[in-house]
Amino acid sequence: MVIRKGSSRAKAQYAREHDISYLGMQVAVIEFAHHVCGLPDASSGELAPNSPHKGIDFLPDQDETVSKSGTLRLSAYPCSIAEGTVMRRCYGVEEIRERHRHRYEFNNDYRAPLEE
Repeated sequence: MVIRKGSSRAKAQYAREHDISYLGMQVAVIEFAHHVCGLPDASSGELAPNSPHKGIDFLPDQDETVSKSGTLRLSAYPCSIAEGTVMRRCYGVEEIRERHRHRYEFNNDYRAPLEE
């Protein structure tokens, strides 16, 4: 199914509520934090640098004072997949190596509230 109309956050919410796979982690994290975790001002450091709740933000040890030239994380990193998840069922293994080519990533300060 392809959802063509509406904002990215509305599409992510629709996908989550109707159990539809959604490719777009940044928007999915923002939508979930907003609608499920009760953080209406949740955003991304890339989209709203002044947001008090950045579910997606610069890589650790980076901030606005760091020159962004050459700061992308390139190559694969190990990713542990939680047991009992759809992702684990799809991959069929406990750990994969995912390619990462971005300077923003999930902000682990929000890991516990989003997992709850």
